[in-house]
Amino acid sequence: MNTEIAIWNDYEKSKRLLLGEVMLMPRDGHHHKGIWSLGAYLLNATDFEHDAAWLLKMELVGVELDSMTYGQTCIQGWIRADHSEAFRVPSAGYNPVKHKDATPCREKDCRRGEKHIIVPEGFYVPPENPELFNIVRGRRIEITMTSK
Repeated sequence: MNTEIAIWNDYEKSKRLLLGEVMLMPRDGHHHKGIWSLGAYLLNATDFEHDAAWLLKMELVGVELDSMTYGQTCIQGWIRADHSEAFRVPSAGYNPVKHKDATPCREKDCRRGEKHIIVPEGFYVPPENPELFNIVRGRRIEITMTSK
């Protein structure tokens, strides 16, 4: 799966993120109705407890299916404008796998069954990015998923 996320500036798309698989799930609970969580994991990276590390996480509102055609699905929504703590999209160049304290897993019987990197404490989810959040909050995004 290839995923492209484009942000709309008034009447044109710009600032694209290119990812693999993503997850788009409604937030559970009565108080969060209409809020969706968009996320993507880092490939072959975990925290010290062997939970998959996140590449990005953000919350959306007004999510709707735009189109589905021959191996391509397009979904639109708006970046939730009132909750900066839930916006975990890193700046360009963010890669905790290359952090000086990242280490390869050396557990002989690792439950993941694959070689992976253990990211340092505090890098399980990207840090808050208030500058970027203030630029994109409330903007419409388009998520286009294409099967390989």
